[in-house]
Amino acid sequence: GILHPTSGSVTVDNKDILSVSDEGVIKGINVGEAVVTVSSMDGKYSASINIVVTPYVSEPIEINVEGYDLNFDENTYSYTLKIKNEKSLKITSNVKDISIKGNDKLENGSLITITVFNDNGNKTYNIKIEKSKSYVYIFISIISLLLIINIIRIVLKKKKNNE
Repeated sequence: GILHPTSGSVTVDNKDILSVSDEGVIKGINVGEAVVTVSSMDGKYSASINIVVTPYVSEPIEINVEGYDLNFDENTYSYTLKIKNEKSLKITSNVKDISIKGNDKLENGSLITITVFNDNGNKTYNIKIEKSKSYVYIFISIISLLLIINIIRIVLKKKKNNE
């Protein structure tokens, strides 16, 4: 808050808990309680207020990867994420100041580094990428190979019968 002690004085009974600047800005220093008293210059009038300073609790960090369940916990710093065939992922966070590196040209073994900057300091999270092997492509390749082998066998059999 801001006090304007232009026509009086401001005192704090516990300066270990909070301070009041010459401009009247109240600042919490430690958790606890302190009484701030404002008095008129002539001392005829005064008012006091008890101020409770509580610990700052920041909003929990959330990181989401669209289309995947990362199961994010802000106290876990390394993740492995199996993705399909994306070249990059849509990563969102409730924290405004965030840096995302390595989220392009994703391949098996890529590392995405997410650094979150907030009042409690910087936190860095790593997501190791594992690309899912596409069994559909393997299946199609095997079927194609079998089809080619059968066509060759049929052609050779016809050629042998014609001789």
